[in-house]
Amino acid sequence: MKVRELLENGIAGERVKRYSAVNIGYTDQNGLEQETQLNVAHRLDTEEGKAELEELFASLCEEFETTPDNVTYVTLVATDDSAEALIERGY
Repeated sequence: MKVRELLENGIAGERVKRYSAVNIGYTDQNGLEQETQLNVAHRLDTEEGKAELEELFASLCEEFETTPDNVTYVTLVATDDSAEALIERGY
């Protein structure tokens, strides 16, 4: 699946604030399950947030040796009102 498809199905985790850290599971070109954590600066329950996460993951697919449609899950791991607050919490 793609990031957007999974986000459209709902966001697992706590109530979404402006800044979020998200775990994305995906299958690489060798068929191995991998995970990465990305931060976004728009609410994930908005079009801007969905587009930001989708574009960010797509921009890293070559490095991750995967494609945008090999995403297995998207999980919200932290969300806050500021990027600084997420960083202070270790995200």
